[in-house]
Amino acid sequence: MQRAKKTASGNYPFGGFGGYSIPPRGTYRRTGRYGRGFQIIATQTGTRLESGAAYAVYVGGNSQGGGQVRWHAGRWPLIAESVEAELQPLITELETDFSGLIRQEGIGL
Repeated sequence: MQRAKKTASGNYPFGGFGGYSIPPRGTYRRTGRYGRGFQIIATQTGTRLESGAAYAVYVGGNSQGGGQVRWHAGRWPLIAESVEAELQPLITELETDFSGLIRQEGIGL
């Protein structure tokens, strides 16, 4: 989950998301609030990755992968995809372990 947090937050504080370029003109300043806003929260059923930045859904999307505004698409990773990428190897490992255990115990269908 730590890697998902790092990816979703744009790799903050390690230089920001590589696909994000700062506009050449204007008064734009990066504050780091988006990246610093991410936290891993323990719940009764597991963990949750959330951001304290009120605008996080517009930058990284919601838990289903929607909500990201078009000008952030391709510049900032989707939070849902970051979490999914970290969970998929764990799910695959658990499925393999359970399948082996079921075969070992002879209780397969």
